Amino acid sequence: MRKREYIEGIIRADDKLSLFATNVLRLTQLEAQEIYKKDEKLSLDSILSECIVAFVEKIDEKKITLDLDIDENIEILSDKSLIELALSTSFLML
Repeated sequence: MRKREYIEGIIRADDKLSLFATNVLRLTQLEAQEIYKKDEKLSLDSILSECIVAFVEKIDEKKITLDLDIDENIEILSDKSLIELALSTSFLML
């Protein structure tokens, strides 16, 4: 059983490291203006919800309680992948 838990821990760490490396690369490209933004209307509530779901395990592990009261009608004009990048990078630092 310990061996399986150890392997699962390595796989989770590898997934996180891969996502982190991808995020660093994208941020570097953005700074160098090598990424072209594709702005679109986005629901802030939906983007935050998707990000929270993606990191729910880490949030639970850290015993973080989220109390969000976001108006469902808030829309922003931005590049979805860049917003997700910023949010996921923030969640990786938990």
